[in-house]
Amino acid sequence: MPKEVTQLHPLLRTLEQCVSDRDEYGALVGYVVLRSLADFSPKSAAETERRYEEVKAIYRGLEDALAASIRSSAFSHYCAAKSRIEVLLKQQPMPVPQSSLLSSCLARLVERGNTDDRLRRLGLYLAESVRERGRMQGNLPRIYESDYNVLQQALDAKVGR
Repeated sequence: MPKEVTQLHPLLRTLEQCVSDRDEYGALVGYVVLRSLADFSPKSAAETERRYEEVKAIYRGLEDALAASIRSSAFSHYCAAKSRIEVLLKQQPMPVPQSSLLSSCLARLVERGNTDDRLRRLGLYLAESVRERGRMQGNLPRIYESDYNVLQQALDAKVGR
């Protein structure tokens, strides 16, 4: 039996089942996505490969949040992700992220403030977008590209460029 391909849809659906409150779920997803991108370090110089690496970094972040939720609660993982983002946003001068997804919205996040609410809405918007799109079929590049696009749309819509 082939191994199930990692993608946003099953990760978000499973994580949602572990977090009872909708707003807490949205905040957890939003902070985990940004933390994953903040900690991102590319291995490839090729644009397409870098995009795939960013998506895989987010998969790992969501998998870690899911594991933390199953072990104890998602709250400790949320606190760690929130702390990392708060430190990043307070740094002066603002660091240049390695992630193209994060660099497109980081300054706007600082300008607009109300980070908790923005990231909660980001998480809920992303989860809803992925739920509407459903599970992706096809080869890995197609899945990665689709997940990258939905992440980019969510960041643009809820954090802004």
